[in-house]
Amino acid sequence: MLDQIHLLAAVTVLGVLEQAYFFLQVIYARRAFGISPPKISGPPEFERIFRAQVNSSEYFPIFLALLWQAGLFFHQGLAAALGLVYLYARYRYFMGYKASSSESISPGHPAFLPLSLHGAEHPPPSQSVTHCSVPHQCPRLQVLLPPVHSYRLPATNTVPSDKSTLT
Repeated sequence: MLDQIHLLAAVTVLGVLEQAYFFLQVIYARRAFGISPPKISGPPEFERIFRAQVNSSEYFPIFLALLWQAGLFFHQGLAAALGLVYLYARYRYFMGYKASSSESISPGHPAFLPLSLHGAEHPPPSQSVTHCSVPHQCPRLQVLLPPVHSYRLPATNTVPSDKSTLT
């Protein structure tokens, strides 16, 4: 039985170690910026590290479930190889997000695939979705949202000018 799951177990242990590394990065950032738990806001550098860790931990249970189901029901070697690719991509995501929010989603980044499928091949590096004052004017959201048109209703006079029509 162990020969059927040893690769899956190894990838699982590597994934747990990666999550522990991400948790440690948040602890070091908390100490460096003087942010004690349960606070989650602070300088942008801390918030990027914290958000990257939270994003990674949110998807970890899904990753584990898919890894083990694919390994047990299909092919252990292929599932383990794809698991290693995912862990490497998650590490690159974390480091890119930690460095700068604009560098985290670049055309060479695996997380960029959903954006490239929608046609946002080169998002502007200086703008963030959260900094757009009007959502439909944000270049990253233009590919996802239909254009907004301003419609003017014709001006009508709803008050009768003659009192004789009020009977």
